[in-house]
Amino acid sequence: MTNLGDSGQIPSQEPRSWGPGTLNSFRQNYQGTGTFAAPDLVVSRTTLDGTGCPGVLRLVAEVTNIGSRATRAGTPVAFYTTTGAARDLLGVVSVNQALRPGDRAEAVLEWKGPPRVDPVRVQAVAGDDGTGKLVRHECDETNNAADFGGVACREAG
Repeated sequence: MTNLGDSGQIPSQEPRSWGPGTLNSFRQNYQGTGTFAAPDLVVSRTTLDGTGCPGVLRLVAEVTNIGSRATRAGTPVAFYTTTGAARDLLGVVSVNQALRPGDRAEAVLEWKGPPRVDPVRVQAVAGDDGTGKLVRHECDETNNAADFGGVACREAG
């Protein structure tokens, strides 16, 4: 809302919101322009599919757009193994659909030859093309990553 005061108080008389010098936003859900009118990608859920173990482990990252603008199909998601502050790239996959605000889609990396004994930490980063940087502007560029935790591909037995 554009008519609230700094402490959240509502004025007794609604200010005019149309005409010269105003936002002309009467009864609109006006998002405006600038920093906050952008997509905001988050990895909202991570899951493992070990049905191909011990040869292949599927890492599944669910990507959600919680921003106010859409993204195009092909948004990259990078998967890294992490040890302390060091990261090693496992691979990059793309989200195969556009993500409008509120939409979600899965990015799946098939990890061939994952560890069988000692688990490693794995991180998925939405919007990262494998260079460690985000490929497009977002309204919050600090919330794109999620951890899988300790990951290993153990044989059933």
